[in-house]
Amino acid sequence: MSTHAESWDRLVTLVVEEFSAHGQDPGAVFEPDHQHQRLRARLTPGTKSPEWFAVDVTAQQLQTADLKRTAQDFYAAYRKALGK
Repeated sequence: MSTHAESWDRLVTLVVEEFSAHGQDPGAVFEPDHQHQRLRARLTPGTKSPEWFAVDVTAQQLQTADLKRTAQDFYAAYRKALGK
């Protein structure tokens, strides 16, 4: 069984891969917030006060969820929030 930190790191890696697979620069829009266990992506990149799409991840999700599916769902919900 993975530790909490290992699961979080794996999820962040999978989200980065998901953004990259869709031609997005994850470094420009994705910002994981480990302290608050939150995945965040900028809805308005390049602005001084960006708007964010964010999803909180519970400790239980990190231990029991399919992390690849969680990353895919986050990206899909982000695209929907963008209206695409």
